[in-house]
Amino acid sequence: MPNAKAGGLPSQASYTNRGNGTVRDNVTCLLWQRTPSSQRHTFTDAQSYCARLNLAGGGWRLPTRIEVISLVDTTRSGPAIDTATFPGTPAQFFWTSSPWAVARTPLRAWIVNFYEGLTSNAADRSGAYQVRCVRGDNGSGRPAYRTVGGQVTDPATGLTWQRTTAADTMTPRAADAYCAGLALGGRAWRLPTVKEIATLVDDGRVSPAIDRSAFPDTPATGAYWSASAYAPEPSQRWFVSFNDGITSHRQLDDAHVRCVS
Repeated sequence: MPNAKAGGLPSQASYTNRGNGTVRDNVTCLLWQRTPSSQRHTFTDAQSYCARLNLAGGGWRLPTRIEVISLVDTTRSGPAIDTATFPGTPAQFFWTSSPWAVARTPLRAWIVNFYEGLTSNAADRSGAYQVRCVRGDNGSGRPAYRTVGGQVTDPATGLTWQRTTAADTMTPRAADAYCAGLALGGRAWRLPTVKEIATLVDDGRVSPAIDRSAFPDTPATGAYWSASAYAPEPSQRWFVSFNDGITSHRQLDDAHVRCVS
């Protein structure tokens, strides 16, 4: 998962403008449409638009929730993206190909707001939102987590997670200190960025929206802190709710903690 260039975190965002209307993400190896569609589309039309896109040889598709999140730069807002690499990106919601796990009428899908990076599963598929297409392996399939000694490694991201949730909820500053002082497996631990912890969300589950075998003590409801500040109001922190998997930045007094290495 690409992290912001500032802050000294691993896997810092890096892009190559290929000069043909496409951009290669050098961290994820995905190829992106540089300029989004000039029109907004419904969910079905967005999928058709990408499938028909005649750009650099075709082969395009609507990106998944986590693929769209990978483009978010939470250190920016209005839009929350590298504007030199992706000019003309409106600070609005963009479709993903990921359906909402709860099948109810009207059917819904995930969208990502490039004003600040918020994710939502509440988009009625008949609504019209922005579209940016992607090309590359969509990484479908169950996560191949490896669990050893209270740690869970995700080979897809290279991140290793604390398997258990911290015993108590805490403030953001206490969460930072807790992870920095965690003695587990001889590793250096830290509080994850919001994009990193969003990789744990299982789109096909709710309450909790996470792999319950790998992370069995995750509560059905409740938010988890990230280390990412909310750019429009830096006193607030981003969090992920594993009730349904959304990312948000509402003011919270305390939240759950799971550290990363």
